[in-house]
Amino acid sequence: MTVLPECIVHPVRVDTRLEHVEACLLPQHKGASTPDSLLRVKIRYPEPVLVGELVRLHVDSLECNEQPLAAVVLCHPLRNGEFEVHLCFFDPDQAQQARMLEQACHIRAYQSAQECRGQPLPLEDAAREWIDRFAEVFPALRKS
Repeated sequence: MTVLPECIVHPVRVDTRLEHVEACLLPQHKGASTPDSLLRVKIRYPEPVLVGELVRLHVDSLECNEQPLAAVVLCHPLRNGEFEVHLCFFDPDQAQQARMLEQACHIRAYQSAQECRGQPLPLEDAAREWIDRFAEVFPALRKS
């Protein structure tokens, strides 16, 4: 039995950009990650992406130099014209970078949600609150 990694759902309030690196040869599993995938991230994207493509995940609204490398393992259209894209991270360093990047995105989204509720928070306070409330249940990397 294949154990799939937990999936991090990228917050829709934080835009992403995918940079095409190259096509790669991945076994086709109809959306299932390969057994050595350490992390899966699900994003909404404005255009289709080819399954099997290697991409770098960019989050331009965050000031970071990390653009982890991932393989596209699933891309299907949504009713609103966007696409649901699943990215798998196989390298331990890339997977850890992606997890940290996603945590920063979730903290940014939390800060934005608090602001919409009329409770603006400095980023440091938003990070502290998010960590206290959600870090324990945030998906971890799959153990290899």
